[in-house]
Amino acid sequence: MIHIRNLNKHYAHRQILRDINLDIARGEIHGLLGVSGAGKSTLLRCINGLESFDDNGSLVINGVEINQLPAQKLREFRKKIGMIFQDFALLQRKTVIENVMLPMQCWRQDMRNIPQQAKALLKLVGIEDKADFRPQQLSGGQKQRVAIARALALEPQVLLCDEATSALDPVTTKSILDLLKEINQRLNITIVIVTHQMEVVKATCDRLSIIEDGELIATNSVDQIFIEKPPALQRITGDIAMSTMPGQVGFKITLPSIEQSTSILLGLATVVNQAFTIFYTQTDYCKTGAIVHYYITTEHQYHQQIIAYLNSNSVTFQELASPISAM
Repeated sequence: MIHIRNLNKHYAHRQILRDINLDIARGEIHGLLGVSGAGKSTLLRCINGLESFDDNGSLVINGVEINQLPAQKLREFRKKIGMIFQDFALLQRKTVIENVMLPMQCWRQDMRNIPQQAKALLKLVGIEDKADFRPQQLSGGQKQRVAIARALALEPQVLLCDEATSALDPVTTKSILDLLKEINQRLNITIVIVTHQMEVVKATCDRLSIIEDGELIATNSVDQIFIEKPPALQRITGDIAMSTMPGQVGFKITLPSIEQSTSILLGLATVVNQAFTIFYTQTDYCKTGAIVHYYITTEHQYHQQIIAYLNSNSVTFQELASPISAM
């Protein structure tokens, strides 16, 4: 669906994006994660044609090379890319339904059908009863639902979300993320989410790319990213390195489900005669389930036995350093 190769972006003499290579499949919810200023929003604007990029790069959406489109063709192509923003970008003087109808009116669609299409979109996002309200009469979550309905007005193939839940409280954020997942499933629309919020990624995305200082550092399924916890992710989450007491060995054991945890830990207890301690646990609740990280210590004499056991059961693990540090 979206294929990016060797994409570079400069502002004056400053390089903002560096050699980006990325594939996003049709119907996928893909997260772009990074701290403020990492370049993720710039990449999003390149995808929707709002930003140009260096000539040696390639950005193909549904078989169309974006950088080779003349201005008018690009404008028409952008009809197939919807976008929602953190600040909603609603017109305050227009009602909810007028905001949703606006893209269809601008593209001179059949005026007889526009009101009915707008009502159907408002029903899809759950605010059909707010059609005649104005934005200032709505809550933040309701405003974002209007923005989503408007973004879907031209039946886009791709929906881009730029920090769409950053201004919302946790409960409202969850409701908006649930709505995006429902839209993704109903319409098979490809969704790209730019965020710095870890919970947004874990609850919503199928795959994740981490951007750091304009470079794409890691791309994988969300589950695999949180199983492996690459250094780029740890720098965003602020994870502190764990270590063990002198004379002991320690391991970080990562298991992709709570159910598997029981059998693995029981087996481990048998291997070391129950001579291990779980001194810290961490759980990442992702879209497909829970990923659990156990930090354990044991006597040095069991070092090789534990490694052999974990390898034989295909368990992801890391050895911890010594001595122990504060968490």
